[in-house]
Amino acid sequence: MRRSSLALLRCPRCGGGPLEAEGDKALLGFGPVRCATCHMAYPLAEGILDLLVPPDHAPPLRRSLAQRAMELRPVARFYERGLRPALSRLSLDAESERFLARALLAPPPGAPLLDLSCGTGHLARDLAMRPGAGPVFGLDRSAAMLEEAHHQLSESGATVELIRADAAHLPFRDEVFAGVLDVAALHLYDEPSQVLAEVARTLAPGGAFVCATLLEGLKPLDRLERKVGIRRFEEAELRRLCDEVGLVGFERLLLPPWIVFRVTKPEV
Repeated sequence: MRRSSLALLRCPRCGGGPLEAEGDKALLGFGPVRCATCHMAYPLAEGILDLLVPPDHAPPLRRSLAQRAMELRPVARFYERGLRPALSRLSLDAESERFLARALLAPPPGAPLLDLSCGTGHLARDLAMRPGAGPVFGLDRSAAMLEEAHHQLSESGATVELIRADAAHLPFRDEVFAGVLDVAALHLYDEPSQVLAEVARTLAPGGAFVCATLLEGLKPLDRLERKVGIRRFEEAELRRLCDEVGLVGFERLLLPPWIVFRVTKPEV
């Protein structure tokens, strides 16, 4: 992790900061990162900063069966080579997915980006390797996924700041990102409205949120999906959720069973 990237973070426990690391090295690999306000220490190892701590007075973090499955190491190791290609056959191949992400985000050169629930980081890697790319953060609550992402990043040479945290309590300062990407995860969150509120908080004015999630359908599977923690959306519900947190200009591409949509935070 680059020391300069700490300036975009805030303490997930107290909401303050700044977060500080010992020494003066530009690149941080190991060691604690501390909050200058509440003095909470967070571990940094193998380039992954673990900030999975709920804010003071927040309810305990919950995990669905689907979320817990994503935290298993065998799933993380199989995800890139097996599970993701199988899911892609239902909608887009990996190259088309990357193209859509780049085209819909379209950030200014050097602007910070966030790949939310990044998994093994295949999209974050692609964004970080674009000419003129600014700092790219990959956030996931699964340590196993982030470890796999770190391995993949080491092989590709891309630089992505890997953060372990919960999507409903983002450990970033207000209005820091020119774009936030969330692919194949919104339907797994316990509180999607809270996640969208956090996205809106951390987006800079004019910033874009691009999301791919599951549409309502396949009725025979609804009961099973709900049991494991998968929630499908109607387009009208997605529009309402975005509108409630102040994200506007809803545009979408229908690729059943997926919907890809883009909204922005209004300019001041």
